[in-house]
Amino acid sequence: SPTLMKELDALKDFDPRAVERVFISTRTHILIDSHQLIDGILEAEASSNSIGTTKRGIGPCYASKSIRNGLRFGDLLHIDRFEEKLRELVRWSQKRYGEPMENDSPSQLLLRQCLRNYDTRQAFDPENGAKGGVGSIDEEVARYREFARILREQIVDSVTFMHEDIGRGSRVLVEGANAALLDIDFGTYPFVTSSNTTIGGVCTGL
Repeated sequence: SPTLMKELDALKDFDPRAVERVFISTRTHILIDSHQLIDGILEAEASSNSIGTTKRGIGPCYASKSIRNGLRFGDLLHIDRFEEKLRELVRWSQKRYGEPMENDSPSQLLLRQCLRNYDTRQAFDPENGAKGGVGSIDEEVARYREFARILREQIVDSVTFMHEDIGRGSRVLVEGANAALLDIDFGTYPFVTSSNTTIGGVCTGL
């Protein structure tokens, strides 16, 4: 979500109404900073068996979705409940990944410490803290409250939204970002992404 907001902000000079042209499904899961920290911890742990993750938190975000403690854009429409769920998810992450382990590398120890303190600014840029992130869970909550204010009118029930557009004769263009061999089920597992990139993903993605 911070990345999305940065991209929308960067479009302002090109199109001041850029935000109004973007609609986000209530079912879309939100990738938060702790997902990125967990991704870094797990990738370092894999060592020689590393699968080459981007460390952007995509795998841990899908894990949250599967174990049903994830956050969705629809939750932003009920911001007080969103705050509760966000804090619960961070506590869950800290409990499972925040404590140092015997064979941790220096980078893992730093990431675990940042997760315990929820200081993602230090995790993203240990020397200067200048590459994004937040210094506390309260900052994270405040950031998402602002995102909710900006995006409130753009968060929609995508099923109804597209059904109505198709009923008016509109055509739907689906963009795929990854090739078939990265599909979680049909690709070269485990060297794959976390979703279905083959044609079946069109239906579940919409």
